[in-house]
Amino acid sequence: MKITGVGNALVDVIVNIPSQELLDRLALPLGSMTLIDLETHDAIMAEISSLTKHYSTGGSAANSMNGLAKLGCKPYFIGKVARDEAGVFFAQDQVDSGIEERLIRTDDLPTGKCISLVLPCGERTMATYLGAACTMLEQEVEIPECDLVYIEGYLLQSHHLIGGIMTKAKAAGAKVALDLASYNVVEENLDKLNELIDKYVDILFANEQEAQIFSGGLPAEQALEMMAGRCSTAIVKVGARGALIARGTERCHVNIVDADVRDKTGAGDMFAAGFLYGMSRNLDLKSSGDIGSLLSGRVIEVAGAKIPQDKWEEILKKL
Repeated sequence: MKITGVGNALVDVIVNIPSQELLDRLALPLGSMTLIDLETHDAIMAEISSLTKHYSTGGSAANSMNGLAKLGCKPYFIGKVARDEAGVFFAQDQVDSGIEERLIRTDDLPTGKCISLVLPCGERTMATYLGAACTMLEQEVEIPECDLVYIEGYLLQSHHLIGGIMTKAKAAGAKVALDLASYNVVEENLDKLNELIDKYVDILFANEQEAQIFSGGLPAEQALEMMAGRCSTAIVKVGARGALIARGTERCHVNIVDADVRDKTGAGDMFAAGFLYGMSRNLDLKSSGDIGSLLSGRVIEVAGAKIPQDKWEEILKKL
């Protein structure tokens, strides 16, 4: 399968914080993704100025495409950046990672940033300044010839954009995969989400909290059944219990792998990469889920959403 990812092209800023006190002061809900303006971005950066920061390219779909590229696929990625230093950094990283970038460029706003504030337990809270990413328009997106279009749920912030992307994907003969992204994104866009899933979505990813909100409060197992009744494949990630997967009459449970948790940033993105890789190789649900679990386990052992090269060598040997 040829896979195209579409999402916000961001530069990640990852910083470890000592306690939740900073989150409370900034009014950032624990474990959420909150969209911020440039003024709030500057205020947060001032708060963390004395802390050690790690920079990398990011954005949920871009992270997943990076994982697929490391596994040997040649995915596309569509996003929007500025013609600034951060935009050049993002584009070069795409090339270096083996992703066929289809970036849209602008001079209107700076390249976006995602500030991940990570507690000692590994729980991360994200404050996202979209910048150039939020100016991406449906008419700017051209879907290349591919089998699957993977879309991050953060694009639900623009109903016209995400609906247009899904329409173009189907017109190109591609299947559509959607990751629900964040519980507050689901909560704020529930009506539109229901419409899109029933009309376009073939593969649906969610974590337990997102699935519960989407299903109207159902526990994970029942939420999975509800989701599976509305698309061909449904995945609910249930934290330390692994993941539940359904397709047609098939059901399976995937366990987590042993990991020394340092930072949960990118765990869901890497699970999606591993699962889609398995599906692209026509593996069964359990094997695809196991690859997703392996990648997820390795990324939470490092700071940020990228798996280091030495860990990729270990992963490829296991595969």
